[in-house]
Amino acid sequence: MAPMGASDRPPVPTGWAPMGAQDRTTVPYAAGAVAVAAVPEVQQGPMETPLERILRGEHLAMVEVIDAVAGQDSLRRRDWELLLGGFVEAMADMAVRESVVDFPMGTPFWDTFTVEQCRHLVAALADMGFRYDGRSGWAEQRVPMYRDLSIALADIGIDPRRVRAWPNQAEISALFVGVRPAPEELLAAAGPDYRVEDMQALLGERSSDLAGLWIAWDGVRPTLMAA
Repeated sequence: MAPMGASDRPPVPTGWAPMGAQDRTTVPYAAGAVAVAAVPEVQQGPMETPLERILRGEHLAMVEVIDAVAGQDSLRRRDWELLLGGFVEAMADMAVRESVVDFPMGTPFWDTFTVEQCRHLVAALADMGFRYDGRSGWAEQRVPMYRDLSIALADIGIDPRRVRAWPNQAEISALFVGVRPAPEELLAAAGPDYRVEDMQALLGERSSDLAGLWIAWDGVRPTLMAA
């Protein structure tokens, strides 16, 4: 998804495309918790790889991968927990930066739009300095006003006058409650081979924090990407 204006966010590679349907679905997400053990289990979709399930927040998928690559060796298990946890965190951060996020159902304002329209709106607001913090609120508590929201909608080609479910200021402050990063969708940008260099390109500067994972990547990739 290309940025919608001047921004310091690195662009997602042009091959990015959502991996699932565009209908919005609720996915539990623990605020501030990228360590997937803290995230409730969710039902996996058809043909999802273990890595997609881990990025979606499934603790069981993390355990299955660690069982396969580390067995019962407690030190190796701890090492892999740190490596995979760091990867999940980096992917979640990149998803936030690129506005690849999921929205809760039942919020009148978000329900007005498609998933892609919601994401474009979040990107437009970020370019204006109103950023999603990756948890449930606005970064640095910088909340847009009604006028800012109108400008962002116009910027993405939506006539604000046609939006009936306008939030009041308190509701604007709470617009990101229930929103979560969707790094499992961002993963498609590194496909279809998911080589080390593909993953490093996807994560940009964050890839330098994962040197240990890249050393072991070729060995663990078949387990992570098994259908």
